Amino acid sequence: MKLRRYIESDCQELAVLFYETVHAVNIRDYTKEQVDAWATGHVDLEAWNRSFLEHDTVVAVEGETVTGFGDMDAGGYLDRLYVHKDWQGKGIAAEICRKLEKNCPAGRFTTHASITARPFFESRGYRVVKEQQVEREGVSLTNYVMEKVNILGIRDGYTLRAAKKDDVAAYLDGFFPVEEETARLTGCRRDFTREEVEHFFLRCIRDRSRQDFLIEAPDGRIAGESVIHEVNRETGNAGFRIALFGACDRGKGLGRWAVEKTRDFAFENMGLQRLELEVFSFNPRARKIYGEAGFRQEEVLPGAAKDGDSPGDIICMAITEKEWREIRRKGVPK
Repeated sequence: MKLRRYIESDCQELAVLFYETVHAVNIRDYTKEQVDAWATGHVDLEAWNRSFLEHDTVVAVEGETVTGFGDMDAGGYLDRLYVHKDWQGKGIAAEICRKLEKNCPAGRFTTHASITARPFFESRGYRVVKEQQVEREGVSLTNYVMEKVNILGIRDGYTLRAAKKDDVAAYLDGFFPVEEETARLTGCRRDFTREEVEHFFLRCIRDRSRQDFLIEAPDGRIAGESVIHEVNRETGNAGFRIALFGACDRGKGLGRWAVEKTRDFAFENMGLQRLELEVFSFNPRARKIYGEAGFRQEEVLPGAAKDGDSPGDIICMAITEKEWREIRRKGVPK
C-alpha cells in the first residue's frame, strides 16, 4: 500500500468509493433509509474537490486501485475517512489517520464519527464528547463528536498535554498570582490582569503558528506550560519557551522532562528543522537543562536583561533537526 497526496482527477473515484462504502459497510449500523440519505449518489464534485485541495488529503492506493482516503483541515478536524468496501480490515484507515495526524500541527484532533467508525477512533485515543443527531435529506442519523488531545507524556502523575480552550479557567488559577521567582526567571510581568491573560491564552489557542502544551499536576492544577511558538512553515524554524508557575512544582525534574518531550514533538511530529530559545544568564538551572537536551549556545546579548538592579545577559540557544537525530541515535539524553 502507498499513501500519496490527492490530485484533482481523484475526485470522481473518491465519490464513488464513498457511496459504495456507506452502502456496503455502514449499512450494518444504519437503516437503508439512513444510508440512502447519507450517500445519495449525487455529490457536488466541485465543492468536494475544493475542500480536498484546501485540506490535507491523503489517498491510499494499491497498484492502480484507490483503497481509501481521508482529509483533515489545518485546525485538526478530520472531515472524511473512508476505506474501499473490498479493502476493509487491512489497517488502511489507521495508516491514513496516522499520516494526517502527523502532518497536522494541531494539538487536538476532532471528528464526527459514525456508529460504525466509533470503535476505530476510540482505539486511536479519541473520546466521545457527545452523541448527536444530524439530519440528511430529512432523515435523522446518529453520530459522535469525538476528540483526541495530544498527550506528550505522563510522569509521577503530571501530564504534559496540548492546551485547549476549556482550560482557560484552570490556566488562570495556575498562573496567578505570579510568583516573584517565576517573574525573575522568565521576565514575566507580575501586574497582568486576569482579563489580559485570558485574552492572550485564547488567542494562543487560535494561533496556528504555535503549539501550547500544559503541565497538569496530579490534582488537576496547571503547573506550567511548554510552548512552541512563531512557527515558520517555510523555513521549519520555531521558538521555544517553558515555565513552571509555582515553587511547589520545581526541583522534581518536570522542566527537564517537559523540555525533552516538547523538543521531540517539534521535530518528530511537526517536522521542524530548528528550535531556538532565549534564557537569562542568571538562570543556570535552565541553561543546564537546555544544554543537556541538546540546545547549544549561539549568541550572547550582554546587558539585555536585568536581575533586580543588576544587569544580566540574554543567552540565545538552538538545536537543529540533524542534531536532535544524533541525540536520538545515541540514545541520550532521552
